[in-house]
Amino acid sequence: MGGFVYKSVNRGVNWSACSKIMRGDGVHNGRVYSIVEDNIGTVYVGMQPAPDSVVFATSDCGNSWFSKGGLDGAFECLCLMKASDGSIYAGTTPNGDVFRYVPRTRVNETRTVSRVDYALSQNFPNPFNSSTVIRFQIASAGRVKLGIYDLLGREVRILIDGQMGAGWHRILFDGIDDGRRRISSGVYIYGSSEN
Repeated sequence: MGGFVYKSVNRGVNWSACSKIMRGDGVHNGRVYSIVEDNIGTVYVGMQPAPDSVVFATSDCGNSWFSKGGLDGAFECLCLMKASDGSIYAGTTPNGDVFRYVPRTRVNETRTVSRVDYALSQNFPNPFNSSTVIRFQIASAGRVKLGIYDLLGREVRILIDGQMGAGWHRILFDGIDDGRRRISSGVYIYGSSEN
């Protein structure tokens, strides 16, 4: 009786269930393993079990879901990852196959996404014990501020606040706050701004 995805619109204070993800045969999907969002806001979910699809997607904030299909021989999608070129990779079982999907690039018929001003990737590992790596991209050189915040929006640590060149960057967060104290276990948010 799984298949639920929950969403929050207030930084994790409250959560509500999106519509239930159903297989094509009307059976409830099982476990949700992985979630990733493409460059234009479509969210992909890796599932188990699903004989007709192990990846479902939504483009309306989870109100409705559609099967992505096409992962021949896959029973579970254990991980989804968005690459720097916007492609979505799916790691599956039982054969250990990896599939690549190139999402559409058109937001609508009149506007095409031609370049990314910035991108902020999922940290890895997540969850983490002692440290985690955060990757981000900026389209042009400029001032970048990247900080860690608690769920109330309070600043925990500023990791970067200065000029950076265009391209992909990575920074290590060692779990230490601005006061040089180890942060407590919990959920934290990181954010970036480019001027």
